[in-house]
Amino acid sequence: DEDHVSLTNGRSTNLPLICIYEGIFKEGSKNRCINPIYMSGYGKDTDEFWLEVTDKIYELYDPKDIKGIYIHGDGANWIKEGISWLPESKLVLDKFHLNKAILESTARQPEKRRDIYRAINTNDSNFFKKITSEMFKCASSERERKMIADFRRYITNNWQSITIRNEEDCGSSSPEGHISHVLSSRLSSRPMAWSKKGLKNVSALRAYICSGGKVKAEHVRGNDQKGDKTDKRHNFTLNLEDIFSSTVSEIGSITVLNMGKVTPLYTTLKGICHSGFDFS
Repeated sequence: DEDHVSLTNGRSTNLPLICIYEGIFKEGSKNRCINPIYMSGYGKDTDEFWLEVTDKIYELYDPKDIKGIYIHGDGANWIKEGISWLPESKLVLDKFHLNKAILESTARQPEKRRDIYRAINTNDSNFFKKITSEMFKCASSERERKMIADFRRYITNNWQSITIRNEEDCGSSSPEGHISHVLSSRLSSRPMAWSKKGLKNVSALRAYICSGGKVKAEHVRGNDQKGDKTDKRHNFTLNLEDIFSSTVSEIGSITVLNMGKVTPLYTTLKGICHSGFDFS
């Protein structure tokens, strides 16, 4: 999925995120991913990002041990590109975006929801087209008709990735939850704006930390220092100039932070706020 982040130039940008995981397990009332690895794609074109993801998958897992790969998402074109990089994979439209689309399109005709779900659950595309045609005719405004037409197109274009759940155990997903936990909590949930350089560095750092990686003192002693690569799940290269200078630039305009002497420790602590550094 992707987060939507404000930039310092007054515009906004999309920030792609992919999570590689092995399934889910129950922890109390919540589902947790097994061995999640997050990868941020800001500043990369689609092919470059998927190449990195593919390399990571085959670095972590022997292809002979992979029983199946399901790509869960909202049906965006950049997500669908994963099929060309992982030929053994299958697309799955996640339930959050499916339910959201159904609820929004039937807001003025809620009595049609049950029929739409029935059409999907029975893999009856003709019935789905019939229901949406009826909805279109009963629409009370041009805006509602456009919404229904867009909804019909969205579901039709993703029909196979929706109905695959009727035939296969595709596992569970929560892309919005991943976006909220990894990116939005630090980058967009509160009023703030980012430079492109700062956004690229902090999003990559958040992905690393949320994947279980720990940034230690020996990783940040110089620009040429690299993270410990003994664990191939959590390798990461840190560049002090790129990460800390961009982070400091984001908070440098706050008056209270300019009142005292800015020591290296002070700068570091402010720069890593909400990012999970561990210097133990």
